Amino acid sequence: MNKADRYLIFSITVLIIFTVVQVVMMCLGKDLNDTLITCMFAFFGTEIAACCVIKVINIQHGDDDAK
Repeated sequence: MNKADRYLIFSITVLIIFTVVQVVMMCLGKDLNDTLITCMFAFFGTEIAACCVIKVINIQHGDDDAK
C-alpha cells in the first residue's frame, strides 16, 4: 500500500468520523457550525478527488507504482 492509498483511507475516515460526530451533536440539540462543515467536506472532498485523478492518470500511462 503506497502513501496515496493511505492518505485516501485517512481522508475518508476523517469524513466519516466528522459526519458521525455532527449527527450526534445534532441529536443532542447542539448548534452546528455550517462553515466548519462546508470547509471539511470541501477540503477532504477535493483531496480525495485529486488522489483519484492522479491514480487514474498513472494507470492510463502505465506506471507500475499506481497498480
